[in-house]
Amino acid sequence: KRKHRIKWVGIRGMESSYNEEAQTFNPHIHFATSNSYEECQLLVWEWLKEIPETASHKAQDIRGKKRYEEITGRQTSNPFLEIFKYTTKLIDEDKIIPPPALDTIFQAFNKVRPVQVYGLRKQ
Repeated sequence: KRKHRIKWVGIRGMESSYNEEAQTFNPHIHFATSNSYEECQLLVWEWLKEIPETASHKAQDIRGKKRYEEITGRQTSNPFLEIFKYTTKLIDEDKIIPPPALDTIFQAFNKVRPVQVYGLRKQ
């Protein structure tokens, strides 16, 4: 929805983690953007309004590049490249995801763009 007329510049990546013990899935979105912190807060607010039955405010995390590096302990020259890591990983916390669970994830994301670019143009 374009009700706030914000020009988003960034990349959205979809991922699902798998909890083998509970046999549950956690589909979620990572969004790397060059927009302001205030615009990101507005995006979170709209997201929470859109799906209140499943989205939790506690699960939303807005952080800049510096904060990302503090939390993960990893240096990144380009936060946008991190999105591709999330959408292509087949190992979750040093555990190989079982093939039946991977199949479920791949089927769920069938015909869905796992990576979507916003406001970026090829130069």
